[in-house]
Amino acid sequence: MLIRVAAISCLLCSIAYADPPHYTRKQELHIDAKQTERTRPKPPVASIDRPISAGDAMATAELQAPIRQEQEGLLLQLVNSTSDDDPDKAEYLFRLAEHYSRQQRFWRLEAGERALRMHADPVPR
Repeated sequence: MLIRVAAISCLLCSIAYADPPHYTRKQELHIDAKQTERTRPKPPVASIDRPISAGDAMATAELQAPIRQEQEGLLLQLVNSTSDDDPDKAEYLFRLAEHYSRQQRFWRLEAGERALRMHADPVPR
């Protein structure tokens, strides 16, 4: 009970001796800003975005083939010229493995697409 009385008296004393606020002025500032062409938000552009089809993705991947071949050559050169105790060799091998994985994925999808085309078009007899 004594602890409660002491805690309440401490709280009341600290509130009673609190300083008054330093800034008592009310902020009634109103800025009348006019919208101009430069400050007005631009309206959204209505565009018809169609999703990328599998054929579009494959066409893009085919266009990237020369660049990928050049990357493969550079990675092979780096792997072959780097000594086995160099810490960067693991990074080069990993990048080469990722390149081969991407290449395998492309050719797997291409094979599936060709198989579908082959089965869809009947052979004339």
